[in-house]
Amino acid sequence: MRGGKVKNDEALADLDVWGGAPPEMVEAMTEESVEFEIEPDNWETVLLFMRVQTQWRHGFAGPTGLDYVGVEACMRMAGIKRTDELFDGLQVMEFAALQAIGERNKNGS
Repeated sequence: MRGGKVKNDEALADLDVWGGAPPEMVEAMTEESVEFEIEPDNWETVLLFMRVQTQWRHGFAGPTGLDYVGVEACMRMAGIKRTDELFDGLQVMEFAALQAIGERNKNGS
């Protein structure tokens, strides 16, 4: 489904096409919450973020950021046109993910 409200089971099925969702996302989506919203303008960025989820660089403390060479290779192989808007959105999601991971690690979860 592109944009609008997405039922969790539909979203998880869509994410499976792109390699699945991180366990934390699956857990959050299977709780009481029934719907979440993705703005139509952000849909391609979300799909790209899910596609490149295996391209994280890791240090001793965990993920440090996406490997942009790997991201670019994934985009090229998938035929996704590289645009400033798409890359900017990907970096916003990357930063938010790193913050969430940092909070989770800080809280010992």
